[in-house]
Amino acid sequence: MREGRSGRVVAVGNPGEADFLRVQPTGSKDTLAFSPAELTLAKPARRSARNSAASRGQGTLW
Repeated sequence: MREGRSGRVVAVGNPGEADFLRVQPTGSKDTLAFSPAELTLAKPARRSARNSAASRGQGTLW
């Protein structure tokens, strides 16, 4: 998961483990493990449609 993306916490495991928070990234069916230090409660800024296409390598053709 790239930095600045959002997701939702779907499970909390054993706090004795390093990565005990299970997160499902937005737009994915995968579940990834994170430690609390790797996550933030701040929402990322919305990407515009133009920036989103450019980041996927689909730049505007004109």
